[in-house]
Amino acid sequence: MSRLVHPFDAADHIDGRPDAAVTLIEYGDYQCPYCGEAYPVLKQVVRALGGRIRFVFVISH
Repeated sequence: MSRLVHPFDAADHIDGRPDAAVTLIEYGDYQCPYCGEAYPVLKQVVRALGGRIRFVFVISH
């Protein structure tokens, strides 16, 4: 089975366990108003799913 190579590193914001079954990656910008609006919703998803999900915010360049 193929596995996705995670396109992020320790410089990105990572919330959750490294061994989580699911990794949700958001590519965004700290000054983007839409990213800011999405963040509370994504935090709720991470909280609701507990250790089963990891959230990574990758800063777009």
